[in-house]
Amino acid sequence: MKNGKLVIIIMWVFFMPFICTGVMAAENLVKNSGFEDYDGNKFTDWDLSFSSKQNKDKLCADYTVTGDAHTGKNAIKITMNPLREVLFIYAQAGIKISPDKKYYAECWIKKEKVGRLIIAVRWENEKKVIIGDESTIAYLYSGKEISEYTKFTFKAEVLPPADALFATIVVKVDWRDATSVDSSNIFIDDIVLEER
Repeated sequence: MKNGKLVIIIMWVFFMPFICTGVMAAENLVKNSGFEDYDGNKFTDWDLSFSSKQNKDKLCADYTVTGDAHTGKNAIKITMNPLREVLFIYAQAGIKISPDKKYYAECWIKKEKVGRLIIAVRWENEKKVIIGDESTIAYLYSGKEISEYTKFTFKAEVLPPADALFATIVVKVDWRDATSVDSSNIFIDDIVLEER
């Protein structure tokens, strides 16, 4: 009986780390990834990095919280009018990464027909200078409508450039190729970047 218990204890101690590793979910490196934290003016951990109007105080695009979310209670809703604003970039910078690890990314999107949307990861060196090519999570062209939240991911896990120490999640909305002058909405939720 004692030998049986000893065997069970040894097996438990040996196999438990492997079981836990398989069961535990990877950590999402994106803060406020579901856009839940919103102070009525901006989303925590996200910043407007560029506006074609060159004036963040007089931005012609409207980005706000919406209750129409994929998960949780909030998502970001971006509304733009091509006559007033043609390019809008929202970003989360300074995400620490390891250059020798592969990364997985995903996001959930729905959009009306007008406007082009790109969500990508930019890789940066220790001086926060962009290196290598962007890794695209989603590229949706003008004219493509998605009426329900749809998941987009990297085509494969991505190994960053060898000198990369930081990542920036970039949300680019571009109305320059729009064939309509009507305003249009894009909804984004649950952006994920995980080390694999």
